[in-house]
Amino acid sequence: MNQDEEDKSVKSEVTPSQNSETRAKTGRRAPAVLDRWFDAQLGRLYSDVATEPVPVEMLQLISKLKKPKRPGS
Repeated sequence: MNQDEEDKSVKSEVTPSQNSETRAKTGRRAPAVLDRWFDAQLGRLYSDVATEPVPVEMLQLISKLKKPKRPGS
């Protein structure tokens, strides 16, 4: 089974009554299988970005924020 077929299979396990309107009215969460599917999709989408190095400029800004401020400045 390829990834698209697996995604469709997981999506089909969610019944139509488990949409956002119903959840808002009842306060119920989505089933765990949908949470796992959503986490996998986000992981696949952002995995390249998450492995990129932090830009030097951002590291410099962070180090400036970590330094204590001098009185009177």
